[in-house]
Amino acid sequence: MTDTTENEQEDWPDVHRPHDKLFKLTFREKERLADFMKHHLPTEVIGLMDLDSLRIEPETFLDEKFSENYSDIIAQVNLSGKPAFVYFLFEHKSAPDELAVWQILQYMVQQWKKDLDEKKDFTPVIPVLFYHGERPWEYRRFPELFKDIPKILLEYIPDFRYIPHDISPEAKTEIQGGIIIRIVQLLMRAAAGKGREDEILKALELMRLLADLDNGERWLEILFRYILATTNIRLEKLTAKLREARLAKGEEFIMSTMQKLIDKGFEKGIEQGIEKGIEQGIEKGIEQGIEKGIEQGIEQGIEKGAKQTKLETAASMLARNYPLEEVIAITGLSRDELLEAGFVIRPRW
Repeated sequence: MTDTTENEQEDWPDVHRPHDKLFKLTFREKERLADFMKHHLPTEVIGLMDLDSLRIEPETFLDEKFSENYSDIIAQVNLSGKPAFVYFLFEHKSAPDELAVWQILQYMVQQWKKDLDEKKDFTPVIPVLFYHGERPWEYRRFPELFKDIPKILLEYIPDFRYIPHDISPEAKTEIQGGIIIRIVQLLMRAAAGKGREDEILKALELMRLLADLDNGERWLEILFRYILATTNIRLEKLTAKLREARLAKGEEFIMSTMQKLIDKGFEKGIEQGIEKGIEQGIEKGIEQGIEKGIEQGIEQGIEKGAKQTKLETAASMLARNYPLEEVIAITGLSRDELLEAGFVIRPRW
C-alpha cells in the first residue's frame, strides 16, 4: 500500500499552528481529498463528479484577517462534464464563527470575478466548511449576519448553502474514509475536547495499520507530534495508554516510533516552542501598542495643529475688527473656545 505526498516531507511547524499544518498535510493530496469527498459530501453531488479529474489548486483565497484561524483548499473537478470548484474552508477556532460564511462568499465572488476577467462562463462553486471546535457548529446563512432589519429586506441579500462537516466532540458526524483520514479526524476531535482519551485510544487502534503503508513511520511521527502539540498528554502517558490498548498488531512499530521521538527530545521542543511563542506574542503586542500609540499621537497632533491654525486665524480677524459672528463662522470655533483661549471679545458699537 502507498499513501504519499511531497508535502509530507515538510518540517513540522511551529506548535502554534498544528491544526493548520495537519489539515494541509492530510488533504492537499489528491487521493485522500477524493476519498474524503466520496465519504462526506452529499451522494447526489458526488454522483455528478468525475473524481479522477480532481486537481488541487495552489492558491489560497483567505482574507488576511481570517488566516490566523482558518485554512483553505481549492479543488477543481469536472461536474456533469464541466469544470467546477470545491472550496474547503477549515475553521480551527474553539467556537463557531458566524463570519465563516462571509469568507466563503468572498472566495465565491473572487472566483467569479476571475471568470469574468478571463471571459469564461461562471464556474459553480461548492463550499465545504470543516470544523472541529469545542462546541457544535451553528449553521448560519449569509442573510443571518444582518441584524434587526425588516424581513422583507432579506429577499435582497445574497443567500447560498454550504456543506458543514462538524467533528466537534458533541457532534454526531460519523468519521469515515481511509486510515489516515479517520485518524486525523479522531485526533482533531480529541484536541477540541481537551484531549479526550477515548478518541485518542480509537486513533491508536487505527495507527497500528500504518505499519502497512510505505510511509507509515513518517505519518506515525506526524500524528504523535500533533497529539503532543494539541493535548496535555505527555509521551510517558501516551506510552502507558498504548500498552493499555494491547494492540495485537503493530505495537512494536508504534513503540519504536515513539522512542525515536523521545530520543529526538521532541517533547522538550514543544515546551520551548510554547515559551518562544509566548515571547513572540508579548513582543507583537508591544509592537502593536507602539503602532497604535503613534497613530493616536499623529491624530492628536493633527487635531491640535488644526485648532492652533484656527486660533491664529481668529486672532488675525479680531485684530482687524471682524464681527464675532464671521470669526466663528470661518474658524468653526465657538465663543467659549475663543474666551478660553484668552481672546478679549469686545462688543461692536
